[in-house]
Amino acid sequence: MVRTDLDDGRGRAGRARPLLQLGLVLAAVAVVLALLLVHRARRTGPPAAPPSASDPEELVAGWAGELPGTDGARLVASLAPLHADPERQAF
Repeated sequence: MVRTDLDDGRGRAGRARPLLQLGLVLAAVAVVLALLLVHRARRTGPPAAPPSASDPEELVAGWAGELPGTDGARLVASLAPLHADPERQAF
């Protein structure tokens, strides 16, 4: 029997083994990624509903703070939720 370059004595099963192993590794990676995405979705929960503006003159609850600097400067910060009215969100 004469062997050619294509025939290494292993037959088709021997040539398919690396492809099968690669497929199993890719399937395992896909399963792990899917489980991570499901876990992350459960942890974060559904997105919050945007706030509604019933009265444009209504004050928005928030926090404000002030920190004096060593050279007489002041750092003033305020934190408030976004409002549904675009004009109230404008800088």
